[in-house]
Amino acid sequence: MNKKGFTLIETLAVVIILGLISALALPKIGDMLLSSRYEKEDAEREFIYDLTKDYVSTKLAPGVMYAEECFKLSDLVKDGYLSSKDANSNSFYKTRSNEYLNVEIYGGTYDFYFIDVDSPYYDGHCSSSSGLTKLKGNKEMTIDINSEYNEPGFDMYGKYSFITNPSWEVTVLGCGDSRFCTEINSYNSSVNEITDIKLDTSEPAKYVLIYTNTYLSNKNSVTERTVTVKDISAPIIIVSPQDVKIPYYETEFNAYDYILVSDNYDVEPKVNIKTNLALGIPGTYTITYTATDETGNKATATKKVTVMGPGYGEEEANETSDIETIG
Repeated sequence: MNKKGFTLIETLAVVIILGLISALALPKIGDMLLSSRYEKEDAEREFIYDLTKDYVSTKLAPGVMYAEECFKLSDLVKDGYLSSKDANSNSFYKTRSNEYLNVEIYGGTYDFYFIDVDSPYYDGHCSSSSGLTKLKGNKEMTIDINSEYNEPGFDMYGKYSFITNPSWEVTVLGCGDSRFCTEINSYNSSVNEITDIKLDTSEPAKYVLIYTNTYLSNKNSVTERTVTVKDISAPIIIVSPQDVKIPYYETEFNAYDYILVSDNYDVEPKVNIKTNLALGIPGTYTITYTATDETGNKATATKKVTVMGPGYGEEEANETSDIETIG
């Protein structure tokens, strides 16, 4: 049996064909591998940036719309936003974990860039002072009508932010009962202590206080406080005397004669009376007074009336007890 091998020409033909296939296929395979690597890097970077948004949002005071934060990327792990497992599998994080990431926030839009703190051009972005405003007290406040407004104040906020020659302004907008607000006053200071803010509380109103901290070439950190002025106090009922005794032969009894009602805003609160009093029938009865102002605030008070039976003298029947004030 004859075994015939490949001729030189056949061998050369095979080599040429394989070379052509390699020339056509390998670049595409390389592009696919490179594209896959880029997609993985993009996904890892976006994953870190999404965590950064969550991390930064928890550091900002409520209502801040424009701000700047700078921190070391490894803080995401240290503060529990990124697990060690995810950190070790994320090549983007591993290559930049010791670098400082600067985040600029403009009306909900986030811009990211890394900072070389060892560079001679580094301007101190990641120092320990702050350029953000943190409100003291509540962001939404309700105060009683005809009471004095006491400004809780504000302070610096943000562990890693920076500040250069800051200034503060508090703008007071009066909104009344509508959604349209107009500026009625403003206060300025070079220190974060503006506590002499005056608000007119003689009528129901709504105020919006806008706190602006200007720093680093006129970059602003802005936050707001809403103050609502309304009648939140119940009327005051003074019952005098608290207990009264009347003889059984009395045919009239005016329960209104035994109370004084006042309110911090309503001139004449409405008074409702409920009682089980039965004149002429000896026994102890209760009168319940309910005073309601025009806002709906209510106060209640009670009075005891004892109807004396036959055999009790006029002097004993008119005995009374102490005054009670409810409100």
